[in-house]
Amino acid sequence: MRPMFLYIRVAAACVLAGAGAAGGQQQGAAAPRRVVHLHVRGDLDNLRLAGDFQAKLRSAAQDGAGLIVVELDGDRWRADVVDAMCRHVQQSAVPVVVLLQDQQDHRVGTGAALVGLAAVACYAEAKTDIVFKPGDDRRELAPKATKWEEVEQSLLGAAAEGQRLRGADVRLPGFLMKPASSMWALEPTPGAAMLLSPTAPPSTGAGSAQFAARVAEQGGAGGGVTATIRPEIAAGLRLVKAVVSRAGEVIADQGAVARPLINESMASGLGDGAKNLRRSMEHLDSAIESAERTLEVRVPDQRQNTDSLYRAAGRDALGQAQQATALLDEAERLASDYPELVRMPAFGQTEIGTDADDHEGQWRKVIQKRRDKITKLEVKARGYVRR
Repeated sequence: MRPMFLYIRVAAACVLAGAGAAGGQQQGAAAPRRVVHLHVRGDLDNLRLAGDFQAKLRSAAQDGAGLIVVELDGDRWRADVVDAMCRHVQQSAVPVVVLLQDQQDHRVGTGAALVGLAAVACYAEAKTDIVFKPGDDRRELAPKATKWEEVEQSLLGAAAEGQRLRGADVRLPGFLMKPASSMWALEPTPGAAMLLSPTAPPSTGAGSAQFAARVAEQGGAGGGVTATIRPEIAAGLRLVKAVVSRAGEVIADQGAVARPLINESMASGLGDGAKNLRRSMEHLDSAIESAERTLEVRVPDQRQNTDSLYRAAGRDALGQAQQATALLDEAERLASDYPELVRMPAFGQTEIGTDADDHEGQWRKVIQKRRDKITKLEVKARGYVRR
């Protein structure tokens, strides 16, 4: 059992760091600055999010911001998306700091922590753990041609820059990206940066100066490694500068007075994109079925002139086919905006016995089948109109 007074010492140091943040404004001449608080909601799991994120940072700079606080709350992530976001943070014309905070389930993924490591500074909300679980890295949704070795090297390089500036353990970036074994965080001497070690520390007595905390263990889902870094341990590792309770403490610790404070938000969009794609496909099938029914002309009296019935049916069916075409175009636009969607099971298909590469082929067939149906309906409808 670890000595309680050591836990209190580390936790108290982190709380004092947060208190220092709140009191920093009184100690120095805090400068009024335009501060943008950008809340990125949801998982870091698609490339459009990374592009939108870059646009937000550029817009903030163009509007004269002196500081950008990026709040992250997502659990899952993709290495290529996180790599792009790290680069955008480091290339920003305005200093970017990161706040790791999830007020709902009190956890963020290690991908969010990597963005924080690449920023000027990173802070953690007092109740928010940094967690990695097998499957959190959604790389199966990335384009098939993604060169993962290059992505990982780029991401490690971006995170290593922050690691060096903080004086953190050199193993920290790799651990956050892909925990590979059980791991402990050890404080070698009081006040020193905690180090990562795959070896459990020796039993410590009540007088020992070493503090230790387990941050990863083998035996997660599928035999993988799960990791949990509590906020005070993240501070000990120098991943985060301080543990805070709100964004205002982050701003104060950066020596700024927010005048004005601009609150903005953005979301992953992948979940909504999937819902919108499914809805478009459902409406598309409904439009096709309506056109097919319209072209089933029923003549109540064979002795009457039926050409007018067929012409009316043809015109109605052409309108329904046009609606179906618009819905199909909308579905393809969504797939273009979020190419990750076609790496998921196609409309009407399941995941059983398939992988992401199979899903792409399924989507091509699903789309082409409906386009062919629309073409046949239009040909038949025009034939009716010409009667």
